[in-house]
Amino acid sequence: MTFRVIAPPSDGQDRGDFSSWDIPSAVAVAVGGTSAKTATLPQGVYRVISTTDCWIARGASPTAAAATVGNIYMPLDVTEYIYLEMPQQLAVIQDSVAGNLSICPATQA
Repeated sequence: MTFRVIAPPSDGQDRGDFSSWDIPSAVAVAVGGTSAKTATLPQGVYRVISTTDCWIARGASPTAAAATVGNIYMPLDVTEYIYLEMPQQLAVIQDSVAGNLSICPATQA
């Protein structure tokens, strides 16, 4: 299966076709009542899914916070595809219940 990633509307650039996931490079982050973050991730497309409702922030050294500007709400078991324009970290915090966030990089077709 191939999918196409379109960048955010700010530049509208087509990021190309991606055909698979780099499963060995996938990481999991424990989602809890305090913000937790990944190591710095390289530029690219990531498949993100959580076992709980949570809030996600991205940046050079982000801190996730519920219902705050700069954070996106991510419902339980909904897959999101995130494009990182440059090396960044993802931070996550629970909405109300702890769980895990899975982050898997895509590989270009």
